[in-house]
Amino acid sequence: MQSPTKIKIPKIISFGRLIGPGGCNLKPIEEETGTHIHVITEAKPPHIEIKINEKITLLSCKDRIKEASDKLKKLMKTIDLEMKNRQKNTVKKKVNNNNHKENHYEKSKRWKENNLKRERIASERK
Repeated sequence: MQSPTKIKIPKIISFGRLIGPGGCNLKPIEEETGTHIHVITEAKPPHIEIKINEKITLLSCKDRIKEASDKLKKLMKTIDLEMKNRQKNTVKKKVNNNNHKENHYEKSKRWKENNLKRERIASERK
């Protein structure tokens, strides 16, 4: 029996997104590669263990583990990109909100200046 292969989970990736609802991200990889995939969250650092499913005899053990490892790395890369895009969108929204606040501030400042001008003109006419 081969010892399990371990893959470190990057900090940016949440375990829930990695596993998916009801394991929908990991189960297909297990079925396609004939492996068992376990997410170990209590360890420092958190990691994924890939073991051979002894009941299935598809490819050689090394090939099955390598295929599962490659698919997991691809999944983590996809999740990582999604998280980075979310962070960029959040920053863009904050910038847009700040611009909106500045524009609102500038408008109210201009409004006050215009009111002062009107008051001056009105007082000069009297």
